[in-house]
Amino acid sequence: MGEALTISWDQDAPFSVDLTGRRPALRIFAEAQKARRDEVLPLTPDFAHFLAETPEAERVGRVFKLSRERGGEPIGLGKVGAMIAKIGKKAGVVVNKADGKFGSAHDLRRAFGTRWAKRVMPAVLRRLMRHSAIQTTMGYYVDLDAADVADQLWAGWGANGGSTPAAGNTLGNSTQETETPTNAAGVTTSCDKMR
Repeated sequence: MGEALTISWDQDAPFSVDLTGRRPALRIFAEAQKARRDEVLPLTPDFAHFLAETPEAERVGRVFKLSRERGGEPIGLGKVGAMIAKIGKKAGVVVNKADGKFGSAHDLRRAFGTRWAKRVMPAVLRRLMRHSAIQTTMGYYVDLDAADVADQLWAGWGANGGSTPAAGNTLGNSTQETETPTNAAGVTTSCDKMR
């Protein structure tokens, strides 16, 4: 979260938005991160579109200009974290019912990782999350439940990438049925209807 608060439009800043390449990116200088190496990371399309809403004339200094109402001084990291936790509690975002824990800034990061885990390959997610080891990404974010696995299996099955089932069925018929079969209870048994 501390890094997010320092993202700047200014190209000489340790963390800055870079709109000069083929795709919007975040540029990080070596001295600004634990890995001690310069890095360019892609921005997710939704975040890039959010940033694009900022008029060009206002693209100077910090991207997130969070300041106190009086004096204009920047709000500290602890205060921002407390504000996010307060919002999570007021909104009723429970992340651990047993402990009575409500949503926090770190939970927003986890939600981001979980959302993108279903959309990109683990190696891409590792870069987005800035994990040094793929094992961290795999351990925390690449855990699909049975419904997610089934969706991926069905999407990749069939002649048209999952849009239609293959001809025939498991009962030994060699051609696709023309009527929708039902069982004794009247429940549809066609694979096409199960999707």
